[in-house]
Amino acid sequence: MKRTGLHRRSPLRATGQLQRHTSLSPARPVEDAVADVQRIPLRRHVHLRRCTSRIPRQLRAAVYDRAEGTCDMCGRWLQPDLWEANHRLMRSQGGRDALINLVALHPACHRGPQGVHHRPAWAYANGLLVPARRDPQQWPVLRHGLIWQMPLGRTWADCDPHPDQLERLADLDEDGDAA
Repeated sequence: MKRTGLHRRSPLRATGQLQRHTSLSPARPVEDAVADVQRIPLRRHVHLRRCTSRIPRQLRAAVYDRAEGTCDMCGRWLQPDLWEANHRLMRSQGGRDALINLVALHPACHRGPQGVHHRPAWAYANGLLVPARRDPQQWPVLRHGLIWQMPLGRTWADCDPHPDQLERLADLDEDGDAA
């Protein structure tokens, strides 16, 4: 059968009026809406699983063990179930899910306002991010803000910073932003 303009698939009838199946509730006072919002339990860290589920469990455990349960950026203790693995060479730039390319960070150190991805110039200079086309094995990390170390499998080895990192550090202003 050929369709004409009189046959509609939408919930509109031929009269053009939308049929409602439920009645609209009257507007509630603002105080009631605020009280409802205050009763809703906050679900913190809901998205952490989504961010880290791509990395295999055994690899995540190896990153956590290598960090000795501390954040590689600030040195504070990590809760075993609330931490994030940061790809030093980002996946979008060809970084792999490999132990040499991952560091353990607090969620705030990873994505917070003073975190790795909000201060990329600082993160590149301190080794928490690796520039594109660089090898993470040749780009050391300033761990806990105190000592330059290179990830060697399941351990860290003390080393000197890469010369390009020293240049990047010199280019940062006192707030850690690119000058």
